[in-house]
Formats: sequence, structure tokens, C-alpha cells
Amino acid sequence: LILRAEGLRGDRTTPVDEQIDADGDGVDDTSQDAVAHQKADGFYLMAQYYWDRYWNVGYRYDDTDPALQMAQQAADPDPPVRDRANAGLDQIRANTIWVTHFTSEFNRWRLQYSNRDTNFPLDGGKTSEDLLLLQWIFAMGPHGAHKY
Repeated sequence: LILRAEGLRGDRTTPVDEQIDADGDGVDDTSQDAVAHQKADGFYLMAQYYWDRYWNVGYRYDDTDPALQMAQQAADPDPPVRDRANAGLDQIRANTIWVTHFTSEFNRWRLQYSNRDTNFPLDGGKTSEDLLLLQWIFAMGPHGAHKY
């Protein structure tokens, strides 16, 4: 049995030059310094069980908060922050199961099913999708054990 988990977090602030048309004539009149703030985080948990040399089954749970971005004026002492707490929990969650058969050390077949739920309240709400994948992975060509 193999258990894996990983967590990721990103928090980035980038200066942005924001042009402002103060009088509405179509020509930028002033320039203000602004900040683009971007946050993202997520994690996964995975379990994989090999019941013999040629077969394994697995399960993976993913929970991701995609990168959210909002330009904030540097002069604002209390800028609004668009994050999970006040944006309505933008999230992507997925449950995946699979079975893998190794036909040789150079060939394997995998049948995988995933159910993915997304929640973007500011962009239309919840959606769900089901994916069924059949994967064939093979290796060919020279390798260290043989000289060709």
C-alpha cells in the first residue's frame, strides 16, 4: 500500500501601472500604482494498492482553489481582497479511482474514472463532470540493459 499527500500554496503580489481616464474623453489623464494580488492553494490525498506485480488499484482526492486575481489601488488603506472567505469558495474538487495492469515492464494499461465538481459562484455556480479514461503507456527504443 502506498499513501501520498501533497499541499500547495501560492501568494504573489505584482506591481501594475493602472491608467485612468478621469474626465471621460478617451485619453488617459493620470496613472496610479496598483497591485495585482493572486492567491492559489490546494492539496491531494492518494492511496495505491498493488495486489501483485502486474495489477494495482488507486484512489485520489483533489481539492484546489484556483488562482484569484484582483487589482487593488495602493492608496486604499483597506483594499477589498477576493479570496475564498468573501468570493464564495471558488473550488475544484475531484474523486478519481483507477485500475492498472502492467503487461510488461515497458507496457501498462490504465482504466480511470473521475468525478469533478467545480464551484465558481461569481461565474455561474456549480458544475459537475464525469470522465472515463483508457490509457496505454509504453516505452520503446534503446535503454541501458541492451546495446542496439
